[in-house]
Amino acid sequence: MAEEKEVKLLYVFPSPFVLRVVLVLELKGITYEIIPDDLFNKSSLLLQLNPLYKKFPVLIHKGQPICDSRNIIEYLDEAFPHTPAVLPRDPLARSRERFLAEFVENKIFATCGNINFGLGATPADLAKSCELFEEELRKHECTPFFAGDKLGLVDIVLLAPAIWARDQMPSADHCPNLHRLLCALRDHPVVKSALPDADTVETLLTQAMPMLQQLYGGKP
Repeated sequence: MAEEKEVKLLYVFPSPFVLRVVLVLELKGITYEIIPDDLFNKSSLLLQLNPLYKKFPVLIHKGQPICDSRNIIEYLDEAFPHTPAVLPRDPLARSRERFLAEFVENKIFATCGNINFGLGATPADLAKSCELFEEELRKHECTPFFAGDKLGLVDIVLLAPAIWARDQMPSADHCPNLHRLLCALRDHPVVKSALPDADTVETLLTQAMPMLQQLYGGKP
């Protein structure tokens, strides 16, 4: 459709926040153009489109910028209602998805980053958060994904620890429901075609970690 050709994405690889937007665009079948950028030498276009946070990703639709990956995902649901929805239509179910996606982002994935960047978090902090989420999964009883037979917002946010922090995630013995869900996410056909595999990400992160620690962390 004509409106889909007006979708552009400022892109840095392998940012999990950018690539979750790529995944949603692919799941929805929306045509888009990638505008490559550089995390360590940000373009004037990024600074113009996201002057408040100066962060990726930025989606451009009909010439207008939309910032923040989860905000972009919700925007795509609303702007392209003819495509498969990420969030449920029911207001209560939507609020639950948002709440748990926030927990995964701030208590699981951010903790992984804080461990790697020397910002005071510990593996015990991560284990506790994973145990709390494991209990939510036990009560939720949806398979194979949190959203059932399709990927929802919680699933898409969980892909960050599933791929970018695979080795930090608990074992099947420790958190069986979380482990099963992470494996199912990595095996999803669109995930496998649209996102890098965990081994590739691990290699890239190892190479880039000194620069990432200088950019985000407390290590020299």
